[in-house]
Amino acid sequence: MRTPLRILLPALALGSLAVPGLGRANGEVTFTKVLDTDDRIPGEAEAFGRLYVDGSDPARRLVWAEPHVAMDDSGNIAFGAGRRLFAILDGRLESVTSDPMSGDLGQIQMEGGRVTWSMHDLGRTREGGIFRWEERTTIEIAGRHTPVPDGGGCVFWTKLDHGITSQPFGVDRDAVVFSGTVDDENLLPEVAALGPPTQRCAGGSFVWWKGAIHRIGGVRPDPLYTTRASIEGGLLAFDGYDGAIYRQKLGKAPRRLIGPGDRIPGGCRILARVGGATVAFGRITFWGSDEAGRKGVYLWDGGTVSTLVEEGTDLRGGRTLVRLDQWRLGPDRVAVQGADGEGRFTYVAPLEGGSYQVVPHAAGLGEFNGSQILLGNEWAPLSVIRSDG
Repeated sequence: MRTPLRILLPALALGSLAVPGLGRANGEVTFTKVLDTDDRIPGEAEAFGRLYVDGSDPARRLVWAEPHVAMDDSGNIAFGAGRRLFAILDGRLESVTSDPMSGDLGQIQMEGGRVTWSMHDLGRTREGGIFRWEERTTIEIAGRHTPVPDGGGCVFWTKLDHGITSQPFGVDRDAVVFSGTVDDENLLPEVAALGPPTQRCAGGSFVWWKGAIHRIGGVRPDPLYTTRASIEGGLLAFDGYDGAIYRQKLGKAPRRLIGPGDRIPGGCRILARVGGATVAFGRITFWGSDEAGRKGVYLWDGGTVSTLVEEGTDLRGGRTLVRLDQWRLGPDRVAVQGADGEGRFTYVAPLEGGSYQVVPHAAGLGEFNGSQILLGNEWAPLSVIRSDG
């Protein structure tokens, strides 16, 4: 799921919660305050400032180690404070969870007014899992007691190490995609009697859709077994166990897109490796490399695969892309981060071809929606990005 703007919570003390947006002058980013510590907690007489207490007292340590915030395309906001979750829905502040959580918050997303989050099981209450708040009701997507599809009678692992709560999940309308391992230690007696758990308990990637969990791909060593999947607009993309990339519509069978041994689009070279399949704006991007290790980013769009950028690409100003690190796809442009002989940069180019825009001294490539790029902790509007050369 994409968000047009990132929510910034500049201080753990929650002095205020601000939403960034493009200003009118020179594309500068301005902020609008939506909440501060003087605002009252929904349904309570006290303000949010009460939730932030002295962390030196273990009995009163209620604050997570870092802020957790998210926003959907309609401007609805979800955030964590004092081990509780809240939402600003259609301009109204509401409680998502009424009591402090017993586990650690992993990830939080806001989509269509629905809040989805993961919570790590700390071993005390075994309440870890992935949850969703929709129409003011909380449901468990997958938890410590949820059977794994084709999992040999095992349940999901919800602790920090390799569990479903330690991996990023994706939200797409009524679907949630997640990955991770399963519990092969705390088995029911009737399950343990079936044999060694390593032969039965199969992790992988899963999609919760229409109230049920479905396995994406197959069970290892099936060629379609996967531990990484992306979703948007009902379209799934994932890296298969056989090294190929697959695409799949929700409710349909997966189809092979491309893999080792196939020809690189627009040339005679052969792909040796592919990976990183990601869905964005109805398209699928992925990286690939040839037998010599030359790396590129490629695009699947409506059944056709094409080359976006490859190492060795000549950039405006006489530079050559020597190393390709990461990329983000926008509606009509691609942002690529890499390096040339002069250092590390971020490059932006139209999908239909044209000169690259060069952003010097990029601290890291984050969200990219076609009009803004998040570099490190700062938004760079494309309208003010310098075109080098």
